[in-house]
Amino acid sequence: MKLTRLKSLCLTLSLLLFFSGGVMAQVNNTTQSTSHTTIQDAIDNASDGDVITVDAGTYNEILLIDKSISLFGPNAGISAVDGTRLAEARLLQRINISETENVTVSGFEFFGVPAPTTWTIYIYGNSNNFTFENNRFIDTEKDAIRSGITSSTGNITVRGNLIEGITNTLASGILLGGIFGTSVIADNRIDGAVGGVPTTYAGIQTPSATDLIISGNEILNTTNQGLQIAGTADNVRIENNTISNTNTSEDTDKGAIRLYGTDFFGPIIITGNTLIGSYNGVAVRNGEDLDGIDILVENNDLSGNSNFAIYNGADNGALDAPCNWYGSTDPVEVANSVEGEVTNVEPFLMTNDLENPICGVQDTEPLPAMDGTKKAALMLIVLGLVVVLGYRRMA
Repeated sequence: MKLTRLKSLCLTLSLLLFFSGGVMAQVNNTTQSTSHTTIQDAIDNASDGDVITVDAGTYNEILLIDKSISLFGPNAGISAVDGTRLAEARLLQRINISETENVTVSGFEFFGVPAPTTWTIYIYGNSNNFTFENNRFIDTEKDAIRSGITSSTGNITVRGNLIEGITNTLASGILLGGIFGTSVIADNRIDGAVGGVPTTYAGIQTPSATDLIISGNEILNTTNQGLQIAGTADNVRIENNTISNTNTSEDTDKGAIRLYGTDFFGPIIITGNTLIGSYNGVAVRNGEDLDGIDILVENNDLSGNSNFAIYNGADNGALDAPCNWYGSTDPVEVANSVEGEVTNVEPFLMTNDLENPICGVQDTEPLPAMDGTKKAALMLIVLGLVVVLGYRRMA
């Protein structure tokens, strides 16, 4: 009887805690098989290489990661962009990272995070082999993921994150300095609007980058550039991104993709992107020097931008831009949609089907070929007309 009463009491307490919102979420170090009541306690007691898992719940603690650990929320394996999510581990404060190698943060929701001194996830100093995947950043104050502009950020992966509603007008979704190694920023969605009004400064910015792929991202509703490559850049590939309604401030040399260029080593390849409904599609900053720099803009949809499809404000050097879609097959209209030194605008794409591109120049349709019989018949008709007209004149 006592055992039955004890079970009943435990069940009652569990139900009360559940419905009152007081369930104590659990944090586990799966490497050491230990449990903790806070995330920071788990980090403080971890060793390099440990894996920490965080149950669904709400956590109001500023975190410092100072070890090489993997921090997994309940949605670590589920895209924040298009996946079917489980209940979230919601973080209300920022994460600062002082560790320099091998850190992963995946599967969390950052909600309404204030960042008066740093950013939502901030990497102090140089770093190598960091991964930020499948996180939701909702209504945060500042940049979702950021390292120092002069820092070295090596072999970084940023994938499958959703970033919406950043409130600071000078903030970017992702800003990473000094990228090197094999690095990827892919399959993220960054919407810079707050209450339907573009507020976020930029989507993705790299003050310098080498060996970087930026692929499959969706960026929209920024007041300035959607994506920017600046500083020293070499072997950067920007492909299959969709960027729209950017540079709503209508600055002359900004657009869906903005390039600096003077310090580029190249190559910079921009291909397979849909860059529509912005002020400029691809823009080079005024006053840059592109002489000898290999920048290829090929097989992109550059239609529907209100200023230019391509704007090159460089003092020297050209963009090479073959086979892009400009929203028209009229060579005059296509030529009028670029500004500055841009080579190989023709041939251009004949449709906006980037998966099955048809590259050519719109010409007057030629007459169909005729065999010998048809040619003879046509000559007889012409000769007959000449005879009739000559007879009428004599009459």
